[in-house]
Amino acid sequence: MTAPPEGPEQQPTAARGASVARDVLERALAELVELPPGSARDQLLAGFDEARTALDRLADASPRDPHYLDRFDAACGALQSLADQTEQLHHPGTERFARRVAGAAAALQRRREHVLDEMVAVQETAELRDDPAAPEGPPEPFRVSTELPALRQLPTMNLRHLLPAGSSADPADGPASPPARRPGRGQLDDLARDCLAEIGRMGRLCHLDEDRLWSSVITRFEQRLLANLDALIALGRADLVPTGPLPEPDEVSRASEEQPGGEPATEKLATDEPATENGASPEPVELASTVDVIAALAGYTGESPADADRAFVRSLVLGSLAGEQPVRAAMMSIQRAHRSTLPAHRRALSLAPNPAITTEMKTLSLDDEPRLVALALDVLDARGQPTLAQATTLIAHPHVVVRCSAAAALAHCHERAVAAELVASQLDAELDDRALVALAEALLRLDDRRGLTSVRARLSEEQELPGAMARRARFQCLTLLALAGDGSDVPALLSLAEQPRELELLGWHGDPAAVEPLLEVLAEPAPPTLHSGGESRPLAAARALERITGATGHDQAPRGLGFRTDAVDRSLPRWRDWWSENQEQFSADTKYRNGEPFTISASLAELQRDGVPQDVRQHALLELALLSGGVPVPRLDDWSARFVTALGDLARHFRQFDGVTTGRLHGAGEWPTRRLGERHRTVERLARST
Repeated sequence: MTAPPEGPEQQPTAARGASVARDVLERALAELVELPPGSARDQLLAGFDEARTALDRLADASPRDPHYLDRFDAACGALQSLADQTEQLHHPGTERFARRVAGAAAALQRRREHVLDEMVAVQETAELRDDPAAPEGPPEPFRVSTELPALRQLPTMNLRHLLPAGSSADPADGPASPPARRPGRGQLDDLARDCLAEIGRMGRLCHLDEDRLWSSVITRFEQRLLANLDALIALGRADLVPTGPLPEPDEVSRASEEQPGGEPATEKLATDEPATENGASPEPVELASTVDVIAALAGYTGESPADADRAFVRSLVLGSLAGEQPVRAAMMSIQRAHRSTLPAHRRALSLAPNPAITTEMKTLSLDDEPRLVALALDVLDARGQPTLAQATTLIAHPHVVVRCSAAAALAHCHERAVAAELVASQLDAELDDRALVALAEALLRLDDRRGLTSVRARLSEEQELPGAMARRARFQCLTLLALAGDGSDVPALLSLAEQPRELELLGWHGDPAAVEPLLEVLAEPAPPTLHSGGESRPLAAARALERITGATGHDQAPRGLGFRTDAVDRSLPRWRDWWSENQEQFSADTKYRNGEPFTISASLAELQRDGVPQDVRQHALLELALLSGGVPVPRLDDWSARFVTALGDLARHFRQFDGVTTGRLHGAGEWPTRRLGERHRTVERLARST
């Protein structure tokens, strides 16, 4: 008896979205008033066919399919590309078609988070179906990375595969020619390629942009990444490749021998073919049992040098292999890398386990290329190994990117007093706003009041001459003022908060004196061209009001809003009624968060729950850094396990000062400026006493 066909409610999320988008696409084409002539018509129809094919493939996909997410992204991209191409035709008959296709692309893209949840749910269901009573066998020999990548070894590494044509290399690296082709090698090469592609995909999913929401699902993506990394290394080791059960003990003989010339070991199987004419047994069939991991890595990542995912894979794999040679090979790759891939290389080297990366980064910091120097400083800082010597020589570098990275490194140096003086000295001479913000933040992290003084002075100049600062530098400067300032900074924040995200900073500042001005912003009409899910000043004002008051603008229990959504009450009458009834509960000269006097636990809570946007987590982490007395704080782009451990250590650091009447780091409702410049002394006294 056949199973009934799946209903719409049983179909995967992406399949339902593909069906809807396909219907919209077909109807839009059928309702076209007029097709453009000539090549424009052919271009439109070719784009239509491409989008239709991508949607068909997505409609047939399953969450169990390893390419499920890739098919979803391909369908979204094909729809958006068709909409863009049609819009660029500027043909009056296709305007409505372009709008409908763009709407279908946006609607499908909004399902992405649900698609990710669906993939995780399928994985969890598969785990729950495992027989709990079955005895747990020994762990797979190639699964050694748990929560963090393990440092692995390969018996041979032919690093010449990674070099461009005509490059010289150490002869010890092995021959440049690829190993001989053997039966079964194609399947093993395909497995290695699948592992490499999955490492890149999972690395992309684990990296969150500012507007993406943090979720504990990220840890599952990290585990999949690590599992594929282990499997890839196992494919290069004959002692770890599973051979499976043998049909008869006397039919199979194994030989795991390393062939001369760097060839992988092979498995020799005796066959039961008839004897040859002279009566001799035929030669045994040799099956490849390992993969040349370096050759596979070079082939996969070399196909698209400007692909950030492949750049991440290259540096992470090489940084996970033991020894100095793989790291040197990674350095040579970075020096030839496309500029757009440098952030991916930096992230991979920050996460990789090889300790030799530190030495190579110190060498790279002497390079002539400023972006490589900045990358080296950033990696050293991310690995918790910034050096005063490196940063001291580079804090006055002629390129602003290097100065910014050097300032960030000095903020985490153990020699706090020396680092603070170096940063302050450069700050006095700094003319570029990008570096000025980085230097001011470094001083604030070092618990030095001169950082806040510099921020206030620069923003005062911006008030007198609006538009002199670059938009990004201005936002960063306002962020520092909102998180580190006090009640006297409200006028400056209100005066300079023009963009929606700048208005939201008033919520982080937490002064109830900003409520009335925010209510006035709430009365502003939203821009009529604002797309669905976009930002507006009234929406940002409502978020800021919630972060200060903890209210929703009507009769509900106070709550905080830690996730990016437009589901906030923007009704001015309800907000005014609520504020008139509750205004007396808020004291002047007190910093509030979610309706309560601000405490350190409020920032910790932002980092401990799901559904919080990455930019909110960044603000909360910076808040903790400013209040810690110079103690290092976790990094958002670290492995989740390491982040959770470091966050727990930071929480214990703050708890040491709970209940202390003198020598506290922060009191409930205090402005951060009250103890600015004293916290590092408090921490040092505690360290000496213990």
